[in-house]
Amino acid sequence: MVLLVVDTQKGCFDERLYSFETVRKNIKQLIATARDNSVEVIYVQHDDGPGTELDKLRDNYEIYEDFAPENGEKCFEKNVNSAFHSMTGLTEYLQSKGEKDIITIGVSTDYCMDATIKSGFEKGFNIIVPAYTNSTYDNPYFDKETAYRFYNVFMWPGRYAKCITMKDAIKLIQSAQNAMDDKRRTEERFIVLDSSYLPEMAELYKKAFGTEPWNDDWSDINQLKEYIKEISSGHHPLNYGLLREGKLCAVSIGQVKHWWQGTECYLDELFVDPNEQGQGIGSRFLQMIEEDVKKRGLSGIFLQTDNDKPAYGFYQRRSFKELTEHVSFFKEIQ
Repeated sequence: MVLLVVDTQKGCFDERLYSFETVRKNIKQLIATARDNSVEVIYVQHDDGPGTELDKLRDNYEIYEDFAPENGEKCFEKNVNSAFHSMTGLTEYLQSKGEKDIITIGVSTDYCMDATIKSGFEKGFNIIVPAYTNSTYDNPYFDKETAYRFYNVFMWPGRYAKCITMKDAIKLIQSAQNAMDDKRRTEERFIVLDSSYLPEMAELYKKAFGTEPWNDDWSDINQLKEYIKEISSGHHPLNYGLLREGKLCAVSIGQVKHWWQGTECYLDELFVDPNEQGQGIGSRFLQMIEEDVKKRGLSGIFLQTDNDKPAYGFYQRRSFKELTEHVSFFKEIQ
């Protein structure tokens, strides 16, 4: 199961939409629920071309702030109505992962949502549409409420999609998590890393931070190896890993540090294989770390990240408190 978010861009997701506040709240809730339950969230963005409202070089092209993708979540681009058109590559991606059930939300009901739902049905996917998670504007033939009801109540149900309540959509996503949890219990293993994992840690670190949005240049392999070695080999190292089918897919590197307020876990680095991102691995891994830290009697977790990167929102959503009284200083020595 995946959650497909269609065209929720700044240039077309606004107060003009039918039942805007309800739709906004429901879409935001479904995205959060999917992430919390390790259901992949996939975005589609529409490019209308240079000089238009949805010109990809304009801010209007970007995803609406409340729904912004997290690091590792996939975005597909289109310039036609259907997200399943051959130009996007979405169909091939979903088929390669064996996905069949597609919860589809977004705008506009009578344009790209309608085309996407019908096209997805014809390609053999089970399309699921939760109530009030799509919307549209007035058009020359329908007012916006009539347009919404025509498709959600008359056209799609029983023909192209299964139209369900928000309550049932939440339950469906949560049940998918339960099924995945059973499978992952046999696939994933949380471990404390020792020095024998240093080569794999360095390789995965380069892979994770050498791509967007970080683009760190670790072409100097010796420098990379020394960095990983020095931050993972302190006086009280506390390094964790997540093995998936025997392969390291997530790593945290840190230390146990003693402070007057208590003994804490300091995380220097936390990273996930880019090929495994967008599947809830980061959330599960962090939860496992928190549970182990608690068992060790440590009072908390301290970490730093850039406030202009998706990781900033990732930690905020997982109840990490921003320490606004702290600042970082650097002086270049020439």
